[in-house]
Amino acid sequence: MATKKIKNTKDTKKNKEIDKDKLIKKEINRLKRIYEKIPEKRYKTALKLIDNVAFMSVTLDFLMQEINNSKLIVKTKNASQEFYKESPAVGSYNKMYTNFLKGIQQLNSLLPVEKSDGFDGNNPPAEDDFLKFIKNRK
Repeated sequence: MATKKIKNTKDTKKNKEIDKDKLIKKEINRLKRIYEKIPEKRYKTALKLIDNVAFMSVTLDFLMQEINNSKLIVKTKNASQEFYKESPAVGSYNKMYTNFLKGIQQLNSLLPVEKSDGFDGNNPPAEDDFLKFIKNRK
């Protein structure tokens, strides 16, 4: 996944939100162009999914930047115990990435199946002449 340019950490939270919203809208438009071949009946379902996938895509980029700028493992203190644990950004990234992939798979499943070599995704391809020849030799 290509990373997007994200404002540095010195910017205000409001500017980050505005920039994130712009990036999400840009990603929504990009995904709509990719999935415009979805049949009209399924497109309404796809729109909500596209919104969520776009949000996750941009958020994953922000989380990736957070992970790159901080430690993967952080020292935590709980009462008298000190221990190391995974950075919360790493855990969030991993969970969101899994859901992002599922969203992309769902979007792809809404696309019409392209027929090639007689295989339409449901039925096996028709036997070609070579296979018929081989079977008839026996």
